[in-house]
Amino acid sequence: EMRCNGGTFSNPGSVALDGGTIDVKGSVFLQNVGARPFEARGLVRLFTARIGQHLYCGGGRFLNPGGEALNCEGGRIAGCVFLNACDPNGVEAKDRPGLAFQADGKVTFVGVYVGLQFNCQWGRFRNAAPDRSNGAYADAALQLSTAVIVDTLFLGVDRQSAQGEDPDNQPATIEGGLDLTATTVRVLVDDGLMGDAQRGLRPTVDGQDGRTRACNLTLDLFSYERVKGERACKARDRKDWNCYKTDWLQS
Repeated sequence: EMRCNGGTFSNPGSVALDGGTIDVKGSVFLQNVGARPFEARGLVRLFTARIGQHLYCGGGRFLNPGGEALNCEGGRIAGCVFLNACDPNGVEAKDRPGLAFQADGKVTFVGVYVGLQFNCQWGRFRNAAPDRSNGAYADAALQLSTAVIVDTLFLGVDRQSAQGEDPDNQPATIEGGLDLTATTVRVLVDDGLMGDAQRGLRPTVDGQDGRTRACNLTLDLFSYERVKGERACKARDRKDWNCYKTDWLQS
């Protein structure tokens, strides 16, 4: 295992923690210890890492504004990826929202293989840097292009009419682009990702240069077997995805 729970790593604008090409039979832990979060100021690099169990980043803070905050490109994770909320001491996430995963800078999982779930509930992703192809748009805050997620991608919550609202989970908040180009998942959970007044994919994000940029959703060749959750299966909610879809990349 690789355990960095509650650790602080600082190298702003460069690599704060380099775990590239590691091969771990167990899990990688980059999360909080009680009220003390894992914190990295600079890039956390897990490029092409091989993880035999899970990647835990719940409650972690990954801060590299204008650059990459977390890079797991080309990695292979046999179990789950947790970019959500976590408190090992047993305090429920809804009572301690400050312990949710936070990233300021690009989170990259391009071409990653995830054997089970990819959970972003409660997570906050922000990247106000301009996209290189069109400065009117923000670069991706969460980059999942060409990723393979064997089980479920949690971008929202799974609400059922019999259960009502889920008090323990909330949709991810994404301030910046969301890139799902050629991503493959078995089950998509996205209830609350679109149209939520407080969370979900934000329509715009304010950059450090004072410019407001649109947040693009890229869906080209994105595929899933099914969506889960009563509201997620309604046609009106599926159409909400199209409100964010833009064609400037093809123009």
